[in-house]
Amino acid sequence: MKILVGLPTYDNTIDARLGLFLYGARRDNLSIDVKTRQLSVLCWCFNHLWAEALNNKTYDYFLMIHADIVPMAPTGWISKMIAEAENAKAHVLSAVAPIKNTDGLTSTALETAAHMQPRRLSMTEVMQLPQTFKAGDAAKVFGWSEHAEQRLLVNTGCMLVDLRRKRDVFETMCFKMIDGMERREGKFVPTFVPEDWDFSRQAIANGLTTAATRAIRLVHRGMADYANDSAWGTMQADMRIGQ
Repeated sequence: MKILVGLPTYDNTIDARLGLFLYGARRDNLSIDVKTRQLSVLCWCFNHLWAEALNNKTYDYFLMIHADIVPMAPTGWISKMIAEAENAKAHVLSAVAPIKNTDGLTSTALETAAHMQPRRLSMTEVMQLPQTFKAGDAAKVFGWSEHAEQRLLVNTGCMLVDLRRKRDVFETMCFKMIDGMERREGKFVPTFVPEDWDFSRQAIANGLTTAATRAIRLVHRGMADYANDSAWGTMQADMRIGQ
């Protein structure tokens, strides 16, 4: 199997541990190409890497990994991610990544026809889910099992895309942020849809399956290392409005 690992950076720096673990992954009997791109415009940077994967038909997978995400395993983590995607029959699989604060919320979220405002999963809730999960699993935790149009919105921080299937569909997709302005109760309020949730929605709208996993132990590096392997944080559930 041939994999393009896309590593976007803002300033051409990455956590040294990530560099070591990417090097260690070369022992997995996989053909791995690591490409980096330095741009301050986030989605343009992502799309440069995405275009490389789409233009080279020999790639079986595209793996996006952000410069501040560190998979905490010296070897085997890419192979494990591929295996989890296979078992889940997922076209897009993302490793759960906590947001870089003490809340314990993650950037993995669920929305339904009844709840169009995405609700983030907390690390407390993630630990109640199967190791690798889909929208229906998250809906059970939220008590939304009866809701129609369940959509699991996953993060791009450590995201695997299976290009062996539905490549023609992926060729119609790209990374983009959606900014806007709404008037609420007589006042203007800025709105924003992040590129990861938009990419998830594109995938789902095209009949693709998204899934998330904590099988890949990682930390999101900020003022501290925010890990995805335990229940923690001041917020056990995302009850915030307008976030």
